[in-house]
Amino acid sequence: MVTGFFLSANGSGAGSARAAIGSPLSGSQRRRRQSDERRRRTAFIAAASFVVAILIYAWLGLAGEAQYLGDGAAAVVEAQFGASSSIETVVRYLTQLARTDPSKLFNKLGMESLDYGDDPFSLQQLEKGQCPWTSEATVEWLPPRPHNSDEIAAAYRNNGAESGRNRDAGRSTEGGEVAIWYEHLSKAGGTTFCGLAKSNMLNWQVPRYHCMPGKLDARTGRKLLDGRVGTWSNDELIQHVRNNGHRVVSNEWEPFSVEKLALSGRQLDGSTPSKNNSLRSSNEGLRLLFVTTLREPSDRLLSAFTFFGLTVTEGRREERGKDPPTFHEWIATTQGRLKRYNPGSMVSFRANTARYNHIVWRFSGGELAGAGRLQPEGDEVWEGPFANAARALMQHDLVLPMDVMSKDGLGKEALRDLLGWTNFRIEGRQTGKGDREGGHVVTAGGIKNSNARDYFDKEEFRELWKANWLDHILYLWCRAVFLARLHCADRMGGGE
Repeated sequence: MVTGFFLSANGSGAGSARAAIGSPLSGSQRRRRQSDERRRRTAFIAAASFVVAILIYAWLGLAGEAQYLGDGAAAVVEAQFGASSSIETVVRYLTQLARTDPSKLFNKLGMESLDYGDDPFSLQQLEKGQCPWTSEATVEWLPPRPHNSDEIAAAYRNNGAESGRNRDAGRSTEGGEVAIWYEHLSKAGGTTFCGLAKSNMLNWQVPRYHCMPGKLDARTGRKLLDGRVGTWSNDELIQHVRNNGHRVVSNEWEPFSVEKLALSGRQLDGSTPSKNNSLRSSNEGLRLLFVTTLREPSDRLLSAFTFFGLTVTEGRREERGKDPPTFHEWIATTQGRLKRYNPGSMVSFRANTARYNHIVWRFSGGELAGAGRLQPEGDEVWEGPFANAARALMQHDLVLPMDVMSKDGLGKEALRDLLGWTNFRIEGRQTGKGDREGGHVVTAGGIKNSNARDYFDKEEFRELWKANWLDHILYLWCRAVFLARLHCADRMGGGE
């Protein structure tokens, strides 16, 4: 075989082959040639490996992560892939931002100067109604729209137009039954949203008790006004809608029920469930539109204190001659009750209103442990829940900042486009006090000034902001996504 190899290599006869084998010079040449060949092969393999690594790196979208703290415009990568990024690209962008020390993040986001600082979400322009990008820009933090969102919303609007007073109309109209799943964060505009639902829907389509559907208590046989829909299975929800004709349900006290996404053909990662998925198999037509309202996290906590810590307990305190608690006393006492909370239980369920990083806890499906007191270096505790909360928010058809809910050109336009709602005067006996014409009402006690920046001194506000840094990131991000989809709709597609 060796002889044959050299015959082939040298193109000579047997004599040439024998001379090559016997000659010391030829042997040296052969060794050099073999050494050179090994070096060339090694260099080729190294170069090929490097190219493959670069391609994989680019495919995963990691190359842009280092840009997340630059000027807002630097977060835009010029490409020809449309406006939105993949869900996991958005998650990586947000997680990188969340790994920043909260003290530095406070300044970097312009919380001291009130100008959004380095502006990683381009809010300086978006708040002015300006679209910061061209139609050929891909924005790392802008997610794709949820699967089937336009189709399900159209079916909801069509059912509303056709329903009249026929409870069965939603089943017969094109697109099947559609209901709104409203994820109600306490003190973040839920009473107002439910009032708007009553203003734009028929009475029998809206659960009477603050849009929360009732349920029989299996232990006592009594009807619970709030059946804690967040603990229901998909089958229970389908049956309830069929039996009662409700077209909106509100979940206030439990974590977001991630399994409900399957009813609309969605999953956290943006994929669609398989046809034999157990959460989807029993769905015979009901689909959900997912809507929520978010409030600036420090303001929401202060509002929870003034309502649950002061207004609700005022009469009881006066009877006992007790002084009202301070904010910090209320936070400590209420968070101390969290260890007794279980989903669906009547025990300590309101304690969740005092959680730090409540948005993360809620939309991660309750994955965030404890009271939400976290540090960036403890990323093994918060990164998973934070990422899943972001994924869940990306599957919502509308995330509405509370302060723009009833404003012309902002919340009104979004609600009109998605749901077909046109009446923004608050209706309903249980919508409480406030500005019914302007679209801001509360359950009891009247509208309070819940501006945390004004209520606390500078250092207290800074510390409260730092304790809720994850929620602040998600709030600013959701606000930017909402504004971008409004102001850039004619220049940027947000396709699925």
